Parts: sequence; C-alpha cells; structure tokens
Amino acid sequence: MSEFTTTTKNVIRLNTQNTPYYLAEAINTLRGNIQLSGFKLKVIAVVSSNPSEGKSTVSLQLANSIASLKKKTLYIDCDIRNSKIKTTHKIRRKTLGLSEFLSVNATFDNILYKVENEPYLDIIFAGAVSPNPSELFSNDVFSKLLDYVRDKYDQIILDTAPINSVIDGILVTKLCDGTVLVVESGKTERSDALRAKNKLQYA
Repeated sequence: MSEFTTTTKNVIRLNTQNTPYYLAEAINTLRGNIQLSGFKLKVIAVVSSNPSEGKSTVSLQLANSIASLKKKTLYIDCDIRNSKIKTTHKIRRKTLGLSEFLSVNATFDNILYKVENEPYLDIIFAGAVSPNPSELFSNDVFSKLLDYVRDKYDQIILDTAPINSVIDGILVTKLCDGTVLVVESGKTERSDALRAKNKLQYA
C-alpha cells in the first residue's frame, strides 16, 4: 500500500527515566510472564475496564521494557477518544497519529515517531479526537496496518480505550494475539473487572 513507508524523520522524547523501582520491577515481571507464556504473543493489547486505571502507564512502560532488551518495539495509542500520553509526557508539539492514518489523512511515515531516548522503541500517537472511532477500527485500513507492522517489529503493544465504556477496545483486541487487563488495586470493582473479562472472552 502506498501509505506504508519506513523513512520517518519524526523524533520524540518521552519522560520514562524516572520510573519508580517498584513499578519497573512489576513491569519487568509482566514482560517475563508474557515471554514465558508459551504463546507467540507478538501483538498485545493492554486494556482496562474503566478509565483512569493505569493502562496507558502500563502499556507504555511495557513497550519501553521490551525495547530495553534490544527488541524492535512499536507502541500504538489506540485510545483516540481520550488519549493521555502527550499530556503525561508534556509533548506540546503538534503530531499526527492513528486517527489521521485511519481516516486516510496521513501516511505511515507521517505518524511514526522514533523515541530519542530509547532507540529500539517507536510510537504512534492517537492523533486527533475522532467522532467515529469504532468505524475507524472496523475498516480494513487498521487490520492492514497491523499486518504491516507485524513484519517490521519484534513486539507491538496497543493501548486501547476502556472496554466497559466503549466498543473500540474490543474491536482492537480481536486482531491481537493476547490481551493484558489492567485493574487498579483498591479502586476497580470486582464486578467491573469480571464484566471486562467476559467481554474479552466473548470477543
């Protein structure tokens, strides 16, 4: 497809240097569990049942942890309704992202960013807020994008929208090899976590 190229000159810097020790160890344990699962989990979705449970932190830290092993890793922010990554990392420059690509308003080269402080990590931001994310994830452009990056990267991590709130996350996870469900200790209701788990199993 003409929209796929790999000559990006976009460079971004992420604030991943001050990760608390306990969080880094937990993420490394998660990485190890994925590697030892016995399944070929190349494309992994990270989901939560509700907003603000930490899925974006977990997904980006997981991608960074995998990249630290010198594995070519791609992080894709699929939460195009309410992405927090740019705000969290204080990225004020204008960026194109997934929503522009899926609506055919940008090429792959336009949306791919190299991470300056982690040479094995690339990132695709969510892009502009879209009024119809579920339609964008349902079209064949998204599935073709995943097919393309499967051949280019050792690992792809997808940060999705909360699956109890909207259908976007379910549409994304159906195209992945595995899913990590993030729950926040002391906050996530058991019923919400079970509802999310059942949705994933049904999908």
